[in-house]
Amino acid sequence: ITERLETKNKLRKEKELSEKIINSLPGIFYLSDQTPRLVIWNKMFETISGYSAEELKAIRPIALFVAEDQQAVLQSLQKTYADGGADVEARLLTKSGEQIPFYFTGVRIEYNGELCILGTGINLTERKKAEEALTASENRLRTIYETEPECIKMLNEKGGLIEMNPAGLE
Repeated sequence: ITERLETKNKLRKEKELSEKIINSLPGIFYLSDQTPRLVIWNKMFETISGYSAEELKAIRPIALFVAEDQQAVLQSLQKTYADGGADVEARLLTKSGEQIPFYFTGVRIEYNGELCILGTGINLTERKKAEEALTASENRLRTIYETEPECIKMLNEKGGLIEMNPAGLE
């Protein structure tokens, strides 16, 4: 009996540690079965999606994505089951209707005797904003470069010409 109680206590502590690790992750963590249904997820998934644990348990994961991204997500799931792993960028659709860009990864594992997908999701909102700002900045600089009436040259470290604006070419 003592040995059984020690084993049970050890398993309980390992489960608590696993849950703390999963819930400390900065992004989304999930385990889904082939149904597909979510089997395990972290608290961050609930926080970001706006869905309660009961709602996430009942919802089909594909419904958590913007309609235009669902096909890509389904293809990624199929690739994960076929090849052992895949990733996809898709917009998560929150309960409130907000669309959040995410990068999802998944690997095929066996859990409780069935094939499942274990994965994570990283919020890309800040990266997307930075990309948009960089593109806008590049467009402004390109406009200045192309419309400046004076010659603008770009030289390499040896003084060789790399590029010249239209005014310089004239």
